[in-house]
Amino acid sequence: MRPLPVVLTLAVFVASGAQAQARWSPEIGIQGGYIRIKPAGTGRADQIDLYDIPGANFLDLVPAYGSFFAIVPVSRRIALEPALRFSQTTPSLTLGTTATLGLRADYALTTKLYAATGGVLTYVEEFGVHEHQLGLQAAFGYRLKLSRRLNGRLEAQWSTMRRADQSPIGPHNTYALLLGVSTRVRSAPEMTAPQSERAARRAWRSVVGVQAGYSRFHIVGGGGDFSLFTFPGSGASGIGGILAPTNPSLFAVVPVGKVFGLELGLDAHQIQSNATTLFSAQINPRLNCAVRGGWYAAAGGSFHVLRASALKLSGVSGANIAWGYRFDMTGNLGGRVELGYTMYKEHLTLQQPAANALGITFGTTVALK
Repeated sequence: MRPLPVVLTLAVFVASGAQAQARWSPEIGIQGGYIRIKPAGTGRADQIDLYDIPGANFLDLVPAYGSFFAIVPVSRRIALEPALRFSQTTPSLTLGTTATLGLRADYALTTKLYAATGGVLTYVEEFGVHEHQLGLQAAFGYRLKLSRRLNGRLEAQWSTMRRADQSPIGPHNTYALLLGVSTRVRSAPEMTAPQSERAARRAWRSVVGVQAGYSRFHIVGGGGDFSLFTFPGSGASGIGGILAPTNPSLFAVVPVGKVFGLELGLDAHQIQSNATTLFSAQINPRLNCAVRGGWYAAAGGSFHVLRASALKLSGVSGANIAWGYRFDMTGNLGGRVELGYTMYKEHLTLQQPAANALGITFGTTVALK
């Protein structure tokens, strides 16, 4: 896999004589997929495999890639792409703060194919020890249109990180196959009179979104309270499989009648290393009720499932309530700010105590119609 940057560089020069028909557009998006982390020079089968539906990476000690990305056009063929991921736990359980910041140049080879190269910086703070690692990244991808407002891409990505004295993992290479979904950032199109009338009669629109924010957890019966701040949202991955009531990183809302919207939140993550496998996922269905203006109330269920090598699939159920405010931002984008409270009951098989959380989240949505 090390020749990949050379291959990508040659591909750019070969394609430079061709005419690119499609231009880059300003976009923001989120990505996830399969990631393999391989320590460099060990000669052993010591790789770590992650399967991650967008959110903070399951293996927090090794920030593998930036889940959130933006496209900033520079010219007809070239765009800059920053990528970011951040997670902080207080007080530290297994870590304090982890972050990934990437910056690269994307080059359009054709209307669909592109190549990219750039740098990446990771930061880890654990038990008072601060460490950062610098690295290089390269990628080759294919762009496609999912709907009128959503774009997609499938990307093969490679990165290599240098040695760092205090890092939880030494020099290593990361190989990833990522699926990204993004939307253009532009001014909102004007609606015709019939469209405006229909929108006025309906409190909710069909949207998909991603959310992030802060949660304060309480373990019933002792065990210590702690807080978690992540961007994007951590979902079922943020605290290493503990059955704590975090909000799913992804959600979708479908209108039901004039004032109600049915919302489904979800995320899933799996880590595999040697003979050990741990899977964690959340599904949170709820009913949203428009109150007045952009204000709304919501209530529903929370379901968190776990599966490990020595443990069959098990789960715990709970409930959640929320109060929030929705607003328009720009173009296809909307936003919401939400105060929520989630409760999980005790699970004897998993030896997990009851837990609850109070959280403040910020969500970004894209209208599907």
